[in-house]
Amino acid sequence: MKWGDLVVAAVTVAIALGLWAWPALTAGTASPAALSAIVRTAAGKERSLSLDPETEPADIPIESGGYSYIIRVEPGRIRVLEADCPDRVCVVTGWLSRPGQIAACVPGRLLVRVVAVAETDPSGGVDVVSK
Repeated sequence: MKWGDLVVAAVTVAIALGLWAWPALTAGTASPAALSAIVRTAAGKERSLSLDPETEPADIPIESGGYSYIIRVEPGRIRVLEADCPDRVCVVTGWLSRPGQIAACVPGRLLVRVVAVAETDPSGGVDVVSK
């Protein structure tokens, strides 16, 4: 092995580490006041829940796919607190507080997703409208 091979290997490792760390370094750039959560059920219904700092802590019961869930909403974060589904992966996921984080229950077809909402955007975050 020559010194050029070592340089190429080091550069390759550095690039790989940079690509691996990039999502963690760039996630969560929205302010806590600009967060909301979208809860989608098996019936296709969506419910938007505000996660702003003035949000009062609340437990919200939801039915989806024949299972019962309790969603806990607090300022800046949300979680599936209780579920009677078989695997309870959605409960184990824990608190969601950054845009892009999700908690999902496959058997009950429930999805809880945190999204960033632009405070100055009157369209509610719509990028494009086509006819």
